Amino acid sequence: MHGTATQPGRPRTHLPPRQARFGGAAGSRTGQPRAAPAHGRLPHAAAYVVDPGFQILAANTTAKALLGPVQLALGAFDFLFVDPAARSYFEHWDQVARSAVSALRLAAGFASPHPAVPPLVSRLLAGSSEFAAFWADQTVAGLSLTEKVINHPDVGRITLTYQTLDVREAPGQQLTVATAPAGSASADALALLGTLEATRTMRP
Repeated sequence: MHGTATQPGRPRTHLPPRQARFGGAAGSRTGQPRAAPAHGRLPHAAAYVVDPGFQILAANTTAKALLGPVQLALGAFDFLFVDPAARSYFEHWDQVARSAVSALRLAAGFASPHPAVPPLVSRLLAGSSEFAAFWADQTVAGLSLTEKVINHPDVGRITLTYQTLDVREAPGQQLTVATAPAGSASADALALLGTLEATRTMRP
């Protein structure tokens, strides 16, 4: 889960303008990302861009396979709190959910939050008792999780490290990059996801 809020305890970098090209939009959402890394620069990572309202704007081939069509279409928060599959997808769902809500609270607390943020909060408060309970906690810590364990339906259990980068040419947008140590089972699984997605995309 990743958003526009400042994220204490998490590596953050500015994406240089020369890397401002990205292959492939996610889902059917409007408002394409103005900047993102060149696909070839991240061949062994899942990389995707989110807007200030936490919607996924674009994803590389590996990220599309990692996230899956439902998460790409719904957005990170609706998938996390509305789709029951999220509880098995994230091995430590409670930790992921608490961290995500904290980041959303920080974004909502800005003097001029992104227009998509207040409706998102209202919708989740009405539709998820878990979200409402986490929201009432009043904790603001940003997305402090740098490692997540995912139970993926295609390749099984994957442990990934996440990094968030600000996209310099598109203020408010952020690039999330998920990686695994070279030679690890998770790295092999991530590579396999990219291959599977590429194969599916090439089918007529």
